Amino acid sequence: LPLDIGRAQRTAPPHLRAALLARDGTCAFPSCDHPPGTPDAHHITSWIDGGATDLSNLVMLCGHHHRAVHHQHWQITVEDGRPIFTPPPTIDPPRRPRPGGRPTSTDHTTLLRQVIPRPRQPEATPAHT
Repeated sequence: LPLDIGRAQRTAPPHLRAALLARDGTCAFPSCDHPPGTPDAHHITSWIDGGATDLSNLVMLCGHHHRAVHHQHWQITVEDGRPIFTPPPTIDPPRRPRPGGRPTSTDHTTLLRQVIPRPRQPEATPAHT
């Protein structure tokens, strides 16, 4: 099935959404830790501005990050098949691009280390005499 629908329809059909989920996961935003839900297929170049419904012009976003991209004006590009997110200057003045897409196992491990508290070490018990 074609992954480039062009301007024939605005919404991504199921087979295109499946390809997006395979590439991006449920949200391509860098280090998204929102629980999986029903993600949105976001047009990088807006449909209203002539953007096509093509794999190269779509990115999966959770509802929270879809609103953030629109309201905060993040820039998104796709390079080598991976979404790249560039923050607005109000968030990062040098506008350093951040890779997005399906997190790797290393990304997951780093995220888990940041959010899961370390186990407490057992307290030393005094020696009885």
